[in-house]
Amino acid sequence: MRREPDEIIFEALKDNPKTPKELLRFCTDRGLPFKTYYRHRKRLIKNGKIKDAKYVLIQEEEAKRSEVTEVMRRLDETEDKDLLAIISEDLIRLCDKKRTATIPNLLNFLESALLEPKFSDPIVLHNIINALHLILGYERRRHKLDKTIIQQLTANISNIRKILGKYRDKDVLGQSLLFLSLTESKEAIEIIFNLVRTLSEEEYSDVATGVEISLFGVDSTLYEKHHEIINDRLLELIASGDPILKRRGLKLHKEKQRLRR
Repeated sequence: MRREPDEIIFEALKDNPKTPKELLRFCTDRGLPFKTYYRHRKRLIKNGKIKDAKYVLIQEEEAKRSEVTEVMRRLDETEDKDLLAIISEDLIRLCDKKRTATIPNLLNFLESALLEPKFSDPIVLHNIINALHLILGYERRRHKLDKTIIQQLTANISNIRKILGKYRDKDVLGQSLLFLSLTESKEAIEIIFNLVRTLSEEEYSDVATGVEISLFGVDSTLYEKHHEIINDRLLELIASGDPILKRRGLKLHKEKQRLRR
């Protein structure tokens, strides 16, 4: 049964207040199109049913340099893949919701780790890519962007392309898609659509939602920057003459209509 837009917004707010981004994500995840959400939210605020959100400046929290440096040292000195998986989880914890991009050698360390054989276990590699995704996401959200840091982070696209040429692990694929979604890069779009064209049915079913989120999700920067290229690639899939690619293209088009209407 289709639910009314107001009902979805009320459900989102009935227990706890939400930031604008949290409210938007809650509603779009439940099938409410962007334009419909904004129209109904504006009317509810005007009619006094809900209060408009207040934005506050969140003070940046820097991760402790000593802790990050110690994790890098342990990763560098450890060879056991099980220990590497555990230690790399510590790196994710340190990068989550804290600024780590300015810590000396961290970005260079992660860039090298992407193609380092000893970090090639899928769990470890997933964690390395996740750390890069968290760092890039934090830098994108800062009120004052550091273009040099963002350029250094997005330069990892070439290594991600190499990884996706070798790995078919669903967690590595999924985390790579999340990283690519924040890059604002045309190359990232080509990488994503290459996966759409080349993955087997089983492989694609594991990451189909990740492809949709990377192209059209709330946090993705790709569609705003390059919607014409993405729309062209969708049309190419639908007109390809291949029934599998056509089906994938139509499903992606449907999700675009749902998430970006």
